Amino acid sequence: MTKQMKGYPAKFDREDDGRYSVFFLGSGMDGCIAYGDDIEDARRNAREALEAYLGYFSDRGSIMPEPEEILGDGIEYIALD
Repeated sequence: MTKQMKGYPAKFDREDDGRYSVFFLGSGMDGCIAYGDDIEDARRNAREALEAYLGYFSDRGSIMPEPEEILGDGIEYIALD
């Protein structure tokens, strides 16, 4: 049986203009952020941001941040395929 990764927690904040800001949460995830014109755009951009962010660690042979379980309003888990 393989362990299923839940994904990285991200906080989706709806801005006053209707757009979304996305901030990844957890140790080592500072600076992994994304934006979107609507929720679907924000989700798509969050996946791209996460892929690039984790790729940075991989390219340098650094230890990647581990996903953490964080609960709260506006939090979604983003996983890479």
